[in-house]
Amino acid sequence: MNKAYLGATLLVLAGCASASASAINPSDDLHCAVVIRTLQRNADQLGANAPARKGLYVLQTWYFSKIKRERLGEAQGVVEAIKKYPAEVSSAGKHCSDRAFSDPGFSRWKSFASDDYDRKAMR
Repeated sequence: MNKAYLGATLLVLAGCASASASAINPSDDLHCAVVIRTLQRNADQLGANAPARKGLYVLQTWYFSKIKRERLGEAQGVVEAIKKYPAEVSSAGKHCSDRAFSDPGFSRWKSFASDDYDRKAMR
């Protein structure tokens, strides 16, 4: 799973629409977690292939691992923003992906989460 492939896949899955910034904040870990999780849950309907599904799993576990438990109650607000502004999902997902790949700790996480995904897929 590489950054360019995953970024392109996120754009295709979410419809390639450009967004006006506001409702979904791709600089917020909670927003990224919910956006990526939404894409992951809809991966089959969006026609995601196996590497894209794996990449979405890695990203959503990364972002959910970074969120403080107290913030999880805010997730419904992000879901509502996604419903209200679906065109923002594409650029937010790509920005979240880029932000994860630029984090020095993500490389190690990516390896661990990829292995975890593979173990779960073999069950």
